[in-house]
Amino acid sequence: MEGLANTLFHRDIDEIHGAIELHIHAENLSSPAKRVIAVRVTGKRKTPKDSASHLVTNLSHRASIK
Repeated sequence: MEGLANTLFHRDIDEIHGAIELHIHAENLSSPAKRVIAVRVTGKRKTPKDSASHLVTNLSHRASIK
């Protein structure tokens, strides 16, 4: 997911918004069902040190679960 976040957010942008449009096509539908869902995604900037600390913390929690 972090790779996706890096793709979506530019350094100068903290928030993006738009819509997800879904179309459902089925043989028993006379016309496709359509749904539009509004979305807003807010990014949080982290330093490389913050990111590394977060990854190490997650790794240590996973190791303690096993």
